[in-house]
Amino acid sequence: MARQAVMTVYNVQLGLAVHIKAPNGKYIIIDLGTGAQGSGNENPLLKRLYDDIGYMIITHPHLDHIDDILNFDRNAPTTLNRATSITNEEVMSGVRECDKPKFEKYCEVNDRYSSPVSATTDPDNPDNYGGLQIHVFKTSSCDKANFNNFSSIIVLELANCKIVVCGDNEKDSLDLLMKRESFKDAVKNALEQLGVDVMIVGRGGGSIEDLWAFNERAVAEAVFNCSIPIISAVGHETDTTIIDYVADLRAPTPSAAAELAVWDLGSLLEGLSSTEAALTANMIRCISRKRDAIKSLERQLLRMSPTSKIRGYRQYHAQLGEQLEASFERVLSKKRHSLELYVERLKGRSPLERLKGGYSYVEDENGRNVRSVQKVQEGDLLRIHFQDGQALARVEGLLEE
Repeated sequence: MARQAVMTVYNVQLGLAVHIKAPNGKYIIIDLGTGAQGSGNENPLLKRLYDDIGYMIITHPHLDHIDDILNFDRNAPTTLNRATSITNEEVMSGVRECDKPKFEKYCEVNDRYSSPVSATTDPDNPDNYGGLQIHVFKTSSCDKANFNNFSSIIVLELANCKIVVCGDNEKDSLDLLMKRESFKDAVKNALEQLGVDVMIVGRGGGSIEDLWAFNERAVAEAVFNCSIPIISAVGHETDTTIIDYVADLRAPTPSAAAELAVWDLGSLLEGLSSTEAALTANMIRCISRKRDAIKSLERQLLRMSPTSKIRGYRQYHAQLGEQLEASFERVLSKKRHSLELYVERLKGRSPLERLKGGYSYVEDENGRNVRSVQKVQEGDLLRIHFQDGQALARVEGLLEE
């Protein structure tokens, strides 16, 4: 199965709260923004209490980006990236009394993470995050009166897909970053070489002054002229800026824009599974119908084939032979019976049978049958036939009746 990372963008009041689950299960946290009361996103960091947070990036130390930092130690990350060029004194300068606990916690964390990273925890090594490449770009030489210029820009890359998470950088820091070939290549590749499908122009909610940059003519023209489809996701749902009217699609929040821009992988896999099951069932039904059709054709072939016809004719001839033989036997039996009757009749008329009954047969010496006494004279030699032999006799006298 292809490597997969899951990115969650929480709808916070200001700043950012982005959580990325790497292919190996480790989490990358970008900023500690918090949501409005009752939104379900009041403390996004607490959603990772039992997860392995390998890497946390605090883009810059403004309150809206560290608002959830008091929960930092509930599940502290292995590695922390922040604007180290800004000193703790500069961070605490001008902080309101009510916000001091959060900024003091930031300074304490800033001091705590001072050891160099090891080979097994280095976020620059994609192997430590299941192949997910994490590139962080930031400046260190801008005017520190505006912490936005020290904000980090993060480029995430996995399986030929890049996502750019922009900070609150302004012109000064962007001008410096654009002088770096590595940064230009990263952004250029994201937009051109890798064929970006869609761009999201987004920012958390704020006052009209905070969002005014998205009303600038230059920004609106850049969005309108961009060849890549752009989703506008500036502020909250009730906020409206000029780029909302020139973008290809408007989303009510940055989180909604992320949902509109990417596939729901779970739904896609479920749909593919359902399609596979339906396709398999259809194939089985189709194969079953074809098999039935083949069996039917085989039966027809058996009925119509010469072999079948020859076999039928042989059976028919065999039956005719049996019938002929039976008829012959019947005729022969009748004839045999008739013959026996004729034989019996012949026996009744046969001289031999009469001889057996005590009769005899007389011939003269010339072999003529002597039937009357008038045919012989005294002294004639006669031959008398008996059943078991013959006798010669001479007539001594004649007696007539």
